[in-house]
Amino acid sequence: MIRTKSPGRFCIFREYQDYLNYPVILMKIFSIIYLQTERILEPKFLIHQKDIRVPLEIPMDGKKLVHNSSRDNVIIGYNQFMRKNCTFEKGCEIQITGNLPITAGVEEI
Repeated sequence: MIRTKSPGRFCIFREYQDYLNYPVILMKIFSIIYLQTERILEPKFLIHQKDIRVPLEIPMDGKKLVHNSSRDNVIIGYNQFMRKNCTFEKGCEIQITGNLPITAGVEEI
C-alpha cells in the first residue's frame, strides 16, 4: 500500500497553465489532498473519490478517455499519461480525499 499527501494550490490565471508551459501565479492554500493506493489483479484503475462520491473505473487499454468537464481531473491526468505513451503493468485501487470543502469559494468563472 502506498499513502501520500500533497499540498493544495490555487492558480490565479487558469488551472493547468503551468502543466502546459504557460505562465502562472500560484498561491499556497492550507489544504491537503490525500491519496492511498493498493495493487489489484484486474487490469484497471478503481478510483474512489470519497469527498465527491464519484467512483471511477478506468480500463488499462491504452485509450484516451472523454472528459465531460474541466473539473474531471483524474481523467485529464490519465490522458496526460496516454499522450506520453506511458503503460501500466498492474491495476490499482485508489482512494482520493482532501480537506478543502467542495465549492469553498475558489471557483472557475
